[in-house]
Amino acid sequence: MKKVIPFLCLLALVMCACTHQKSPETDSAFTYDAVYHTGDFSFKCTVKLSGGTVFVTVNSTNAAGLTVSCDGKDVTFTRGKMIKTLPKESVDATNPARLLWEVFDSFDGTGSETALGHADVDFDTHGGISRIAVADITVVTQQGTYNIL
Repeated sequence: MKKVIPFLCLLALVMCACTHQKSPETDSAFTYDAVYHTGDFSFKCTVKLSGGTVFVTVNSTNAAGLTVSCDGKDVTFTRGKMIKTLPKESVDATNPARLLWEVFDSFDGTGSETALGHADVDFDTHGGISRIAVADITVVTQQGTYNIL
């Protein structure tokens, strides 16, 4: 009995030291700043998920100010007074809003299946998304910008 009590205390201590990294609820609303890399091209953007729709607003390059959104059915391009909506399936699978909508829609805790294949999703120590990678595309979150709305 004298050996069992210290063993149980040690076991309880070990179990308390193990933590499960919290992953974000991809059906809740959030926003973060990121850099979207594909091949040798990259741009800074703001990613927002709200009401089941993903919004990607370009913050750099000549496309700055362009917002592309995907609700699972349509992809909409908005810049100033210009608005163009297309069926999701007619938009290239590498489109940032379409790709991220597919990632968030099929998220399973570690990754997602997209039209481009399996997407790996990494998290920071606070449970915010730090990196999404699929095919030759990587979306890296700017540290400290992930916010649940």
